[in-house]
Amino acid sequence: MQVRDFMIRKVFTVKPSNTIKELLGILNSNRIGGVPVVDDKGQLVGMVSDGDVLRYLAPKPLGIAGLVYMKMEKLRMYFKKNWIHPSKIS
Repeated sequence: MQVRDFMIRKVFTVKPSNTIKELLGILNSNRIGGVPVVDDKGQLVGMVSDGDVLRYLAPKPLGIAGLVYMKMEKLRMYFKKNWIHPSKIS
């Protein structure tokens, strides 16, 4: 088998100025996973796929400093919510 056996012959394109909503509309309505990005002269300037959008929108790893901050923030909120004034302890 060769690429020509699977390739899409009706090529849809987007421009760098298209919105993500427009891109996703083209991908969804044509049941395709990616499109070439062309400039105003029709010259290829890149490619974009549904996977590119998903990777961009996915949560980014925080690293150790981010995890420590999140844990400290959760502890701060817990103690703020459950704090009892010493005068109320019997």
